[in-house]
Amino acid sequence: MPHTRVYVYGTLRKNGRNSRLMLGSVHEGELRLPGFAIYSMGSYPALVPGKSTDSVLAESWLVDSKTLFRLDQLEQFISAGHPSNHYDRVLISTPEFGPGWLYLYGVRNIRGAKKHGTKIESGDWIRFAQS
Repeated sequence: MPHTRVYVYGTLRKNGRNSRLMLGSVHEGELRLPGFAIYSMGSYPALVPGKSTDSVLAESWLVDSKTLFRLDQLEQFISAGHPSNHYDRVLISTPEFGPGWLYLYGVRNIRGAKKHGTKIESGDWIRFAQS
């Protein structure tokens, strides 16, 4: 039974190219994550801390431990604080759904995202990727 909440904002969202990894999980709904910005790195998004006026469209999902493991593999998350993480998995809490995991672009990658990526002003990766 799924019991771990994750917030997804890019290719894992419904209609995203990796949404198949969410099969068997429970979709709780959509929400906006304030204070985050999203950048296109070409074929994938990078979520970084943003300005207070930034927000990103995301979905809340309940996943089981096998799915969480597969998500960690996709996002190249090794362990908390590991220097080789491509994404860090951080715990956030939202008023809509409560505490859950979020994959934030790795600390060593943030500067590159802001320098070389394209900021998605709408905060909506799916709409951006389909345009």
